Amino acid sequence: MFKRVVILTPNEGLLNRDRAEYAEYFKLAGLQNKVVYSTKANIKVRETDVVLIDEADHFIFNQPAQLAKLISSARVICYSATNSEFVLDKLEQSVIERLGFTQFKY
Repeated sequence: MFKRVVILTPNEGLLNRDRAEYAEYFKLAGLQNKVVYSTKANIKVRETDVVLIDEADHFIFNQPAQLAKLISSARVICYSATNSEFVLDKLEQSVIERLGFTQFKY
């Protein structure tokens, strides 16, 4: 079981939105004191953390080295609203493959 939830967003606006939106869920789960929010992919994480990354494409394409280090240190779930019909160019696809991501489209 994880001991801490780390929520990563690309900017303060999304961070504040997510904090307000998720507050009740974490309270119901008794986790409100175990949640950390950040806008930096170089945040220190532990293997007992679970990291939720909102708008992951921002970090995938703008901070791939920091993201690679992060995902090797903890359990990570990435979210992106990129249209599933969007065709990635070869460089973007290469970055995603080198990070070892499994993609689920729904």
